[in-house]
Amino acid sequence: MTDWSKRTVSDKLDVKGKSIDRLVSWYFKNEIWVNRRYQRKLVWTKKDKQSFIDSIIKRFPTPSIMLCSYDIIGTDMHRYEIIDGLQRIDAIISFITNKFAVSYNGKECYFDLEILSTTNRALADNRLIQGTPVLPENVCDRILDYELPIILTEQDQEKVEEIFIRINSKGRRLSVHDLRQSSSCDSLANLVRRISCHLRGEFSFDDLMALSDMPKISLSSPDLDYGVDSSNAFWMRHGILSYDRIKQSRDEEIVAQIIGELFIPNCSNPDGNILNKMYKAGERYNTLLNDKIDEIGINEIFDNVCHTFDVIEDIFRSVDSNFSSWLFSKPNKTSECFRIFFIAVHKILGEGY
Repeated sequence: MTDWSKRTVSDKLDVKGKSIDRLVSWYFKNEIWVNRRYQRKLVWTKKDKQSFIDSIIKRFPTPSIMLCSYDIIGTDMHRYEIIDGLQRIDAIISFITNKFAVSYNGKECYFDLEILSTTNRALADNRLIQGTPVLPENVCDRILDYELPIILTEQDQEKVEEIFIRINSKGRRLSVHDLRQSSSCDSLANLVRRISCHLRGEFSFDDLMALSDMPKISLSSPDLDYGVDSSNAFWMRHGILSYDRIKQSRDEEIVAQIIGELFIPNCSNPDGNILNKMYKAGERYNTLLNDKIDEIGINEIFDNVCHTFDVIEDIFRSVDSNFSSWLFSKPNKTSECFRIFFIAVHKILGEGY
C-alpha cells in the first residue's frame, strides 16, 4: 500500500492559468484526488454544473481553483489534491465525459468525445458513451483552451488543511457543520464521518480517494445518477431529514450531538456552542471526547452506535412503517425528537434489555 505521508513538500507557489485540456489530462492519469477529511460531498445540482459550463463557453471569468501538487516519494506517482474548487472541477470533468449536456442554440448539446485523444480512446473502449447532439467542434475546442485560474501549492498536509479552513471560513460557502468537520482531523471527526457514511450508504471510509470515485459516495438526485441512493439513506427513509438537509450535513451534526450526549457528563441537547467546543482543539469537551474515543476504541464505538441504529430499523420494520410516519401525524421537529429517541433506545440496550 502506498504511504501517502511520504510526499514532496516545499513553499513553492505556482499561480498560473491552466487549460481545461490540461485538467482533463490530469484526470485521465488519475492524478486528481480528494481528501475527505476536509472536503465535502458533491453537492452541485445539474443546473449548477450547466451554469458553470455556460460561463466557460461564454468566456466569463471564473473563481480560482487551488490544488496541492506533490510527488509520492519512492514512486512515479504525482497527485493534485483539491483544496478549493471540487464542485467546479467535477462539473468540468462530468461535462467532458458526457454526464450531462448544456444548452447551445436552443438545443441540449454534449461535448464531442472525438475531439480529445483521451476521451476518444475511452469512447473506442466503450468506457464512455457519446451523447447527441454534439456541440460544434470550434465550441469544444474553445472549452478545452479555456484557461482556469489555478493556484498550485506544495505545502505539507497540516498547512493544506489550514489553507482550506481559512478559505472557507470567510465566505461561508460551507455549512456550519461542514466547517466543524473540515477544521478537525481528530478521532471525534473521524468517528462522526464514519458513522455518517454508514447511515448514508457510502462505500468507503478512506480519507484520500480519486476524483473519479467521488460520484460513488455522493447522494443521487433526480437529475444526477450518483452511487448513493438518497431515498434509501437512513435519514430520508425514516422521514427525519430532507435531501437538502443531508447535503448541508445536518445528518453529521445529529451524529455529533449523539456522540456528545453519550460521552459528555450531564450533556443534554448539545447546541451549536457545545458542538463548537467539541470540535475545537484544546477545549475541554474536545479533549474529553477524543480521550474517551481513543480509550474505548473507535471501532467499538462505531459498532455500538450503529447497532442502536440497526435496532431502531428493526423496530419500525416490524410495524411496516418508519420513525416519522409511525410517531407523527405531521412534521414536528422530527430530527430533535429522533435524537432523544435514539438516546433512550441506546440506554435501554446498554442496560441489557
